[in-house]
Amino acid sequence: MIPESPRPWLGALLRLVLRRRVRRSLSALRVLGLDETRALARRGPLLLCANHVCFWDAGVIEQLTQLLEVDARVLMLASELRKAPFLRWLGCFGVEAGDPRDGARAILHAARLLDRPGRALWLFPQGAQRPQWQRPLAFQRGAEVVASRVEHEAFAVVPVSLHYELGEAEAPEVWVRLGPPATSTPRVADLERSVQQGLDELTQRISAGIPLASQWPSRERLGQGVASRALARLLGAR
Repeated sequence: MIPESPRPWLGALLRLVLRRRVRRSLSALRVLGLDETRALARRGPLLLCANHVCFWDAGVIEQLTQLLEVDARVLMLASELRKAPFLRWLGCFGVEAGDPRDGARAILHAARLLDRPGRALWLFPQGAQRPQWQRPLAFQRGAEVVASRVEHEAFAVVPVSLHYELGEAEAPEVWVRLGPPATSTPRVADLERSVQQGLDELTQRISAGIPLASQWPSRERLGQGVASRALARLLGAR
């Protein structure tokens, strides 16, 4: 397992860069179930399980983490984390694919993180990017196993449906459905079904022209020091 390496100053700077990039690349963030999920986070830890569509998912979940007001970690494949090791500053940690012993260590670590209200763990059960329209979603069992190890009485598993939509704006919008939550250990088939139903709900809402306000978090100014400008150039932010 590749452990996370939180570095408060660098992590805060990287979050600002990610938020700036995603807001320049997506025209809107529209979220269903935000208030309900935020209330859940105040009562207990959350396991947030999302479909994995594209590169921008990382920036979107960072925005959602801010909106939900949670202290979040992200479990990802070690091979992907090695390509972007700076993500460890944000609390990402990696598991070696195909290594059962490393998988067991990562699952135990994930469950221990989810020990109090306001804690959250993001997980992409597909394990790889897949088109949002492709069925089945092909979820793997990692989320089910992590959930079975969490002991907090108010723990909840929240399915997260991510849908990118091209419209009149030059940049795409991202529509998100949070929930409904499961308060007991969900079977992987049930979790996959919930995310798929969320995607269908978003598609129907868009097709029917039902409006939903954009939910961008408040803007923060990115520092203008040498270090911040260097990191922004490294990550491609402008």
